[in-house]
Amino acid sequence: MIAILKVFIRMNADRFLLIVRTCILLGLLVFFVFSLSSTLMAERKHKELPSAGHHEIGYDPGIRVLLTNRHTQKMHHRRLDVLVLQACLLYCPDDRTLQITLDPQETVTIKYHIDGLIIDCNKMEETWNVTQIDIIPGIRSNIESEDAEGNPIHSAFEAKDRKPVFALNGTRYRGSLSVIKKAALKLQAVNWLPIESYLEGVVPSEMPAKYPEEALRAQAICSRSYAYANILDATRKGTISSFDVYDTVQDQEYLGTTKETPNTTFAVQRTAGLVLTYNDECFPSYFSASSGGHCTPVGMAFPKATCCDGQTPL
Repeated sequence: MIAILKVFIRMNADRFLLIVRTCILLGLLVFFVFSLSSTLMAERKHKELPSAGHHEIGYDPGIRVLLTNRHTQKMHHRRLDVLVLQACLLYCPDDRTLQITLDPQETVTIKYHIDGLIIDCNKMEETWNVTQIDIIPGIRSNIESEDAEGNPIHSAFEAKDRKPVFALNGTRYRGSLSVIKKAALKLQAVNWLPIESYLEGVVPSEMPAKYPEEALRAQAICSRSYAYANILDATRKGTISSFDVYDTVQDQEYLGTTKETPNTTFAVQRTAGLVLTYNDECFPSYFSASSGGHCTPVGMAFPKATCCDGQTPL
């Protein structure tokens, strides 16, 4: 009887070990299949990303972003140390005879001078009697146009490879840079670039990249609408300014290419050109980081807000 019982226990133990081994093998198989599927989906999504030429569809007027001094929380800088990331041209838009080429990884320092701007780089240190200098990429995209004086409209293009062109305070930016002398020891730094490229820096700065794809797309459309509405409103009013938006939550948080991810870039590029309209007019689509689960009518928060026609109340 005892011998039979031992045999029974041994048989059940063997069966139990067989079941455990089978479960482990099935678990490993499921994990392998899931990992393979995730990899293939990621590769498929990457291949679906529109090429750089996708940005050339439609009309992108570009945008001018004021790069505030995040150390002092002020609009102006006392001096600017600009790290050049690819071959660039530094020149004065008011005097094209004043220009120099800048090499990759070269640092150029721009400081205020009572007679203009001090330009300090590897090749020289001079004082130019000017109020503005521009740094533009040497090899630019095909989206390029000129103003009445024949100067390139910086916001209409970026580097041909779409990579960052310069860095300021450790943050990398696409497009071009204008340094403008405003007053004593006050310099403005303005980043010019296409709106679609600007949004690739805005969306991950305003919303975590891990959020669902549809949420990221909605954020891209809201941010694009806000940017276009600001530009259209300034055009309608004839407002003259050296920039269109701040790079902070005063308008929209913008950290250059610092936080860009494939997910957020995909959301921007898949919604390229889409904006929110009311009565066929683009409107500034305000959004908030946290509402506590409640919203308020726009008429209460912004009682005088109107569409870009200047008449239709929001």
